[in-house]
Amino acid sequence: MSGSAADAGRLKRAAEAHFAAMVDLDRSGHQVLTIYVAGLAIEALFRAYIYRLQRTVSKAHGLRELAEDGEFFKGVPPGRRPEVAAALGEIASRWYNLLRYESVDSVEKEYRRRGLDRLANGRLVKGDLVAYNREIVVESALIVANEGLGRWQFSKP
Repeated sequence: MSGSAADAGRLKRAAEAHFAAMVDLDRSGHQVLTIYVAGLAIEALFRAYIYRLQRTVSKAHGLRELAEDGEFFKGVPPGRRPEVAAALGEIASRWYNLLRYESVDSVEKEYRRRGLDRLANGRLVKGDLVAYNREIVVESALIVANEGLGRWQFSKP
């Protein structure tokens, strides 16, 4: 199904609501749901960008692919692209659609499997691994949200 301007607006509003829910969940200490809703908000935002182009949205949930399909980075100022792309990479490496069914323990195991228990210097993350990754996801989601929502009214479909 090809999207319309109305669909794009609906998904943009959903993304805004999901970003707000992410912040509330984070404040409430719901680590896994915070990460899940952060990814869901990014997905809704990218799908809104795709619909603005009146294109068909993939059934896939790959955030990088959705960003590409919606030409999200086309409107990002060149000086901001590395930061926004890095933020998307941080989210994409930690978010998966089945996260909504996971417990903290199973997410921790998955993150260890993905090598997300190591710092850039190769040392192991000390303390709560899921909390550490949740913080990265929230900070990164806010970077992408600020860029995508902030320029929504100024960017051309």
